Amino acid sequence: MSSASPRRRDRQRRHADQFPSSSTRVLVPTTIGEVVDAVRSHPGPVSIGGGRFSQGGQTATERALQIDMRRFDDVLAFSKERKEITVQAGITWRKIQDYIDPYDLSVRIMQTYANFTVGGSLVTVHGRYVGQGRLVRSVRSIRLVLADGTLVEASPTKNPEIFYGAIGAMARWA
Repeated sequence: MSSASPRRRDRQRRHADQFPSSSTRVLVPTTIGEVVDAVRSHPGPVSIGGGRFSQGGQTATERALQIDMRRFDDVLAFSKERKEITVQAGITWRKIQDYIDPYDLSVRIMQTYANFTVGGSLVTVHGRYVGQGRLVRSVRSIRLVLADGTLVEASPTKNPEIFYGAIGAMARWA
């Protein structure tokens, strides 16, 4: 017999019903090609998870392909002179800071908690710095896979509807 009160058991049951978590398949990609192929071939919904800090189960969808972005965490390009870095969505702010620190650089605008992923910070609109504005102001462009498996690049000037639709998307749908 459970020691939880009836009220607590009811709350737990409602929470479990509201945020289902039985995925059809879990993919842990290391290349964009793996993501494209998986999205194209999966007939149902797709859920994406990064640092696993979601507090309400937003990254879990019933019968979904669950894409675990934690190994999608490389630095793809870096320029000390331009103070620009290109990263994969699963990289953490801590890993970026560790990468640029030897060059006497630091991240100007980021998520407060350094173990959050860049992708998670962008879709939840986390991160801002006094006098610098929101995190999105430091993003030049993003590459993302659409629901049909198409890979697109988006920025404030190229595919802006996709760029601004993706930035903060979780805040609008969660």
